[in-house]
Amino acid sequence: MPGYEILLWTGVLAPANTPGEIVSRLHREIAQVLANVDVVQGFANQGAVIRLQGPEQFAAFIKAEMGKWSRIGRETGISLQ
Repeated sequence: MPGYEILLWTGVLAPANTPGEIVSRLHREIAQVLANVDVVQGFANQGAVIRLQGPEQFAAFIKAEMGKWSRIGRETGISLQ
């Protein structure tokens, strides 16, 4: 479809209402792992690019993705079964 980009992405999510200090710590620990050259190279070997986002940015990204795919579903008549 013209005007649409399809991304395959992976992220780490925590249950709703997880305390902010736990979310912050998880983000810091994951960022530390993803800063490792061997980890970056391992992802690169699989054709993946690490794009670390903070919790708020990742939540906004997920919301945007949901909106995009909901719109595509409505426009094309595709529905979940």
